[in-house]
Amino acid sequence: MREDIKKYYIENMKYGFYKYYDKDKNINELTQDDINGYILYLQNKGIKDTTINIYLKALKTVIIFYKKKFWINKNITVIFVKEDKQQVEGYTDKEISVLIKKPNMKDLTFAQYRNWFIVNFLCCTVAEEV
Repeated sequence: MREDIKKYYIENMKYGFYKYYDKDKNINELTQDDINGYILYLQNKGIKDTTINIYLKALKTVIIFYKKKFWINKNITVIFVKEDKQQVEGYTDKEISVLIKKPNMKDLTFAQYRNWFIVNFLCCTVAEEV
């Protein structure tokens, strides 16, 4: 394992989960309630769901590593927090008409022309709703 990756997981666990987890307990005593309590602990600290999921991804990786080393012999599942998706505000009709208006070609650089072309292409592409 690369040193920078190893350092990432050590730092994440040191400043995240190990601050929550009882230091007197052996890692083999880890339960599903400990994981769920950790999520509530992070939420009560006001940490955003996306950041909580970053912590949980690191914790999940460490738990998998511990299982491979037989330091944990229980079936523990890390379930990620459902993130609230923020509504992205689209362009108004006026803004779109400004974007797709054909510019004066002799004043454009290649990059400006390319960007205008891409914007026009994307504006003319119809996306299906999921």
